[in-house]
Amino acid sequence: MKKKSLLTITFITLLFLGIKIFLANKTPYEYSKSIQTLGTHVTITLYAPKAKELTEETFDYIEKFSQQLNIYNPKSEVSLINTMAGLAAAEVSDDTYEIIEKSINISKNLDSYFDISAGPLIDIWNEAKETKTLPLKSKIWATQTLVDFRQILLNPQKKSVKLLKPYMRLNLGGVAKGFVLGKARDFLLNKGVQNALISSNSSIVTLGEKQPGRPWKIGIKDPREKDKLIGFLILSGNYSISTSGDYEQNYIINGKQYTHIINPKTGYPAEGLKSVTLITKDSTKADILSTTIFTMGPRKGFSFLKNSKDVEGLIVTSRGKIVVTDGFKYEKGKK
Repeated sequence: MKKKSLLTITFITLLFLGIKIFLANKTPYEYSKSIQTLGTHVTITLYAPKAKELTEETFDYIEKFSQQLNIYNPKSEVSLINTMAGLAAAEVSDDTYEIIEKSINISKNLDSYFDISAGPLIDIWNEAKETKTLPLKSKIWATQTLVDFRQILLNPQKKSVKLLKPYMRLNLGGVAKGFVLGKARDFLLNKGVQNALISSNSSIVTLGEKQPGRPWKIGIKDPREKDKLIGFLILSGNYSISTSGDYEQNYIINGKQYTHIINPKTGYPAEGLKSVTLITKDSTKADILSTTIFTMGPRKGFSFLKNSKDVEGLIVTSRGKIVVTDGFKYEKGKK
């Protein structure tokens, strides 16, 4: 009788251990969701226990940034900075201070091709887009005097930001998505997530793999043909991909097509490229540099890219020529 009880206990123990082993090796639960935030569609795909709950938490985290950085929200921290231009400093959250400080530091090596204080120029061209009328050259030249990241005063102790000239205006459109998606990836890492992908129209961050042994497969849009792809990036690990292009937000005035990406150096919309796709580890850097290279144009942009450390990329010129750096490895394909 004792032997029978001992066998029963042993069987139950082994069964319990077997269940634990099975659960440990079980494929993580997949959950994917898209919402409208950061002025675009953002999709999160997770492979982890409690994936749905973690996805909702991450979207709440992202939405906090959307409220802080949105220049069209009069209550946002960036709007507060803009409202107080030339008057006083605005104290902001650590995250808002960080994105501004990081943008300025990166801009120091970009020869004025990227500037978060280009808000007044962007406003002029947004108006031109609506009215279908080109702005006067004199207005563009006058507005350019307001664009200078060196006129942004930071106080690291108070975490405050001051625009030194009246009518200066920050616009974080060329950096916000990369910065926020990178922060969201860090948020998931701190939650113990090992496999995830967060994407918007222009920025993507990866974490680990889709599933163990199955890397992420990310399509590279063909800017010349909307429904086709140039190819695919096959990625395992933590990477950041950013694309700047003229194929989604362009407009025509007097028979000429213009892009929404403004070159602060000239005061006019950028020309010469259809798209720039970059891959690196730092998502903020990826977002800023894809915009920068796009404004530089084909020759200077590709030369800059080749000499950039830890960044690889693919450029499509306005004539449809595809140029890649040696380290940009992708699978060609149209499907």
